[in-house]
Amino acid sequence: MPRAFPSHEIHRGTPNPPDPPQVVAIRAMPPDGKEVFSPPYTIDDVVVIKSVYWKRIHFCNINCGTACKLTWRYKRGVSLSQVRELSAKISGTGLPGVSSEVASKLSDTVTISKEEETTRELVRTASPKGGVTHAHWQLVERYTFTWEVKRFLRKPRQGIHVFEGNTDAFDETMLFYTRPDCPHEEEKENWFVRMLKGAQPVIAEGNRAGIILPAKAAPDGSVTISDVS
Repeated sequence: MPRAFPSHEIHRGTPNPPDPPQVVAIRAMPPDGKEVFSPPYTIDDVVVIKSVYWKRIHFCNINCGTACKLTWRYKRGVSLSQVRELSAKISGTGLPGVSSEVASKLSDTVTISKEEETTRELVRTASPKGGVTHAHWQLVERYTFTWEVKRFLRKPRQGIHVFEGNTDAFDETMLFYTRPDCPHEEEKENWFVRMLKGAQPVIAEGNRAGIILPAKAAPDGSVTISDVS
């Protein structure tokens, strides 16, 4: 039997979301996340089950310092038109009066959207020496409403209505890797490179430490140290 919750406890039925799926291989697109369900509860004669899952909204595989970018637009929560659609569907299938109760109690169960669109920009850049396989996730709430539709001289049938709502919860999973074929930037000429071009190593010693500096020997035996402050 469905477990009934008082209206002031309905919001406590939100299940804890699982971890988002992991990227496990290069160029391997992971599926949507596992769906986790709350215990069923009732609003009058309607049974409600709330569930959450991670929906993949962005996936890319980039290499050698390149970037991928996505602008994601969404409306948070469930739209008012969805709530009205649900109420009309329930009232038209033999439960008059219940639809108004469901609509009034939805504020304890779901987040009602004001049709305001939110924009989120996603950018991921790979390192110059390797790549990254990247997936971005958004947490989605799903609500399943079921009720019994009575029919004259026939067995009752089950009515069902499902709708989803986006949340402001996001996560990402990535796989970093190195690529030997990535072009390498020309290294700045360090002391070792200059030493190979004719400079001689000189050890400058202090009280507690020493440092090797590149120097060039002069005909009189002196040395010249360059690029040293």
